[in-house]
Amino acid sequence: MFTDYNVNVELNSSSLVTEEVDSGGLFSSGISFSRFTSLVTLGVGLPVDTPDWFTNLFMMWQIAFLIITIGWFISSIWNG
Repeated sequence: MFTDYNVNVELNSSSLVTEEVDSGGLFSSGISFSRFTSLVTLGVGLPVDTPDWFTNLFMMWQIAFLIITIGWFISSIWNG
């Protein structure tokens, strides 16, 4: 039926090196647990000129997110 066509499309032109390719698994993956832990515990900072009401709201959000993340992590180990 449609045999008169050629498609020359390069679907992956990212040029990843072998260190950037995730191989799966827990410790062989490219996921940095230290970076994840530091971002979860320390959070993201705000500029000095941020209003106090937003700083307090953001602080409550970060504390809630930290508690939920720790609960998720413990639950994932406990429940398998």
